[in-house]
Amino acid sequence: MNAEPLRRKAVRAGVHLTLRRIGGLALGFVGLLYLTRIIGPEAYGAYVAATGVLGYFLTVGSQGGRIFLIRQPEGVDRKLFDLTFWWLQGFSVVVSVLLVGVGLSLLAAGYREAQFATVLAAIAGILPLGLARGVPAALLERNLDYGRLAIIEITGQLLLYAVGIPLAWQGAGIWALIAAFWVSEVVQTVWLFGTTRYMPRWYWNRAAFQESVRESLKMSAGAWMYEMRRFGVPLVLLPLAGERAVGYYALAERLVGSLTFVSNAIAQLSVPVYAKLQGRASDLLRAIYLSAQAQLLSFGGAAVGIILLGEFVLPRLLGQQWDIRVVLLTAAVSSSHMMLYMLFGAQAQAMYVIRKTSFMLWLNVLLIACLFPFTWLFTWLVPAPYKPIGFMLGYLLAHQPNHALLHRAVNRWIGKPIYGMNLIWAAGLGAAMFAPFTGYWSLLGLLVFLHPASLRAAREIVGLLKEARGAKNNASQG
Repeated sequence: MNAEPLRRKAVRAGVHLTLRRIGGLALGFVGLLYLTRIIGPEAYGAYVAATGVLGYFLTVGSQGGRIFLIRQPEGVDRKLFDLTFWWLQGFSVVVSVLLVGVGLSLLAAGYREAQFATVLAAIAGILPLGLARGVPAALLERNLDYGRLAIIEITGQLLLYAVGIPLAWQGAGIWALIAAFWVSEVVQTVWLFGTTRYMPRWYWNRAAFQESVRESLKMSAGAWMYEMRRFGVPLVLLPLAGERAVGYYALAERLVGSLTFVSNAIAQLSVPVYAKLQGRASDLLRAIYLSAQAQLLSFGGAAVGIILLGEFVLPRLLGQQWDIRVVLLTAAVSSSHMMLYMLFGAQAQAMYVIRKTSFMLWLNVLLIACLFPFTWLFTWLVPAPYKPIGFMLGYLLAHQPNHALLHRAVNRWIGKPIYGMNLIWAAGLGAAMFAPFTGYWSLLGLLVFLHPASLRAAREIVGLLKEARGAKNNASQG
């Protein structure tokens, strides 16, 4: 394939990826608010805790087999796709049986959070479907056909709410979410197999299987470890605080997550810039600083706005079942964590670019080792109505050893990190986020953006984004 068609294809793929993110966020946000108003925090909390467990194994399979297939050279033997399909199916069937067994055992033992156990047992069978479609999805991604992939995924989200909301109105409760989840997953899987015309054929080769699993682990071991944080909710928050608290936490996280679209795009654009600046330590350090600054500004302003407006808007949208102040205070702590994560996340991306993957794997091991005791301690210490806030505070603090080690790693392998206005901006935005709870005088923290250094920093951010776009275009042309 020559450069120009490849460039057009890459540009079109980028547009489709952007539309997929925007469409998914818009549908998810509107549908979620409407659905949670009907079913309430307990049912939503049980659903989120159970899908978090399932989501870990979906991510493990996707990060392994799917990415392994995407990275294969052009003209790779189709048998490799069939082999990957079958070992993913074997993995998913074993895990599904175990999850069903756990759910049914919890119900038989009279587990207090019965809705969680019900959802876990009822949705575990989705795992083989979710991993089965990873192979046809990889075929589309290898061809940069993100348009069809976006249509399928957005349709799946539409079905989730088109099925779930009417059933919830009819009083189906948690079963409305279970049925909607099944319909969405089945339709997406059948559609992907149909649109790619991929039909797996039986193939098994022990040596090829071992090689594919080994390569999959090398590519995604760090991500697998990091994704273990998903178990914090079902193993810590759920047993200590109950399904209602999980519902509050999950809604706050969804609100915060919906604000990261721009910052995620900036982070993605920054990677080719880091790659281009390898070997030029001072320029790379400056790019890390500016990328973190751009992410911080795009996210922090939106977070302050949604927390300030949420106090007046969310009670009308969600109704009397929800304690909005708990949701918003959890969101404020989560947003503070997210801002720190962005400051050091840019450094983590640079570590991957300079191939310090083993170091990053051990950082993720450290995070998981800190996460469970920290979240358990703070959830246990905080009084009952505010346990989601305690859990989020523990989550924030569990990341700080990682941040300290990232700082030292950048200092060792690249050079002294630059923080400059970033810490001041984070402090000003963080103070403003808590204005509904501490008093509106906290909004004075936003005055830091009137400082001349802030205006100079804003101009530098614009320059970085222009350079990032140029690097991305050059990469697609090459």
